[in-house]
Amino acid sequence: MQLLKRSILPVLMTINCLSLLLGADLYSQHSKPNIILIMTDDQGFDDYGFRQAPMETPNMDKMAMEGVRFDRFYTAPACAPTRSALMTGRNYLKTGTSAVGFGAEGPHPDEYLLGEAMQDAGYQTGMVGKWNLGLSDAELPSRRGFDEAWPIVQKEVRSYGRYTHFNAPFFHNGLYAGVEEGWQVERVTDKAIDFIKTNQKKPFFLYLAYAQPHEPWLCPEDYQQKYIALGFGQEYAMFMGMMEQLDDQIGRIMDSLSANNIEENTIVLFLGDNGPTPTTRILEQQSNGWFRQTGKYYSLNKEEWARRNPSGLRGIKATGWECAVRNRLLVYCPSKYESQVVEDERTLVMDIYPTLVELAGGSRPSFAPKLDGKSFVSLLQGKKNWQAQDYFTSEAGKPQMRANKDGWSYRFSEHTLPLEKRSSCFYS
Repeated sequence: MQLLKRSILPVLMTINCLSLLLGADLYSQHSKPNIILIMTDDQGFDDYGFRQAPMETPNMDKMAMEGVRFDRFYTAPACAPTRSALMTGRNYLKTGTSAVGFGAEGPHPDEYLLGEAMQDAGYQTGMVGKWNLGLSDAELPSRRGFDEAWPIVQKEVRSYGRYTHFNAPFFHNGLYAGVEEGWQVERVTDKAIDFIKTNQKKPFFLYLAYAQPHEPWLCPEDYQQKYIALGFGQEYAMFMGMMEQLDDQIGRIMDSLSANNIEENTIVLFLGDNGPTPTTRILEQQSNGWFRQTGKYYSLNKEEWARRNPSGLRGIKATGWECAVRNRLLVYCPSKYESQVVEDERTLVMDIYPTLVELAGGSRPSFAPKLDGKSFVSLLQGKKNWQAQDYFTSEAGKPQMRANKDGWSYRFSEHTLPLEKRSSCFYS
């Protein structure tokens, strides 16, 4: 009996040590922060309730007022280029993505996308919403680093009418899953909440890409009527109602973090993909409940545009002016970062990639192309050692280019000859 005890003791000690090691590893993984990256579509620098009262966006405002708010955050002037820079950490002009709309190509196959980096850092990865980075099966998010993917893919949107924001066609993990009825913004949020609930016990990364408030502006009638009753015109009321409906979905996401008791270990980043447009296509509802384009347009009048753009930023979406490329980045996690911080250092959309990889404890493999972005974790920690990078971008579908350096912007046309006839200017 004594011999048996002596022989079992080393085995028990070994099992105990292994359990401690495995437990430590699991704890290390679970102690990693969950990360949710929320991107909206055509939301401008001032498209928040705290800038456009009486429009109500209390959930966005809470992140802006109680988190870390980057007020000199720059994107590309249009959707696909910004998304490519976001997913690669590189200037989109290097990645193979320059077009916009249905023909937008995805990043080169040799690009090492953010989803892949987060997978390699030990994260469960999810993507829901507008992808806009290629039409082929090989370019779907399920092939580019996302374990669970519910993208709305442009080629299917085209088949029933672009951007109606109603009855959305989804893919699921590479296969067409059909059209889901109802408001697209709500169906996208449903799937994001399902992903959070399913993966609450794992470190997860969720890329949540809304197609709102891209025109044509559309929202449920009760949202619109609220602002019509306040004296606003029909189309501007539709825009403000659309923003409030979108904000309600952000609230649902935040509530899901609380319901699953993971809000203190979840970092939420929120940004728009580019600047706003003052013009919307007008839709009408058909007898089957679907909406169709009428071929008519509405542009905000001077007073309405001034209300939507109180900062007075020049230009609109798809140009090289400030209104097209200057956005806000909100980072919200009060348990980790000081609240009510406004950061005025210039940061770029390509900086998000290395920032998230650093937060995840990941690394960059040697075979991956060199990053253009750099991590701003030090800014989140309140350190003031940031060296802003120069920035170079182009106007969407046009030969104009824009460069930022030392507080100045240079906008120019590279294709106009002779040189003295080039359209160019400096501005600060």
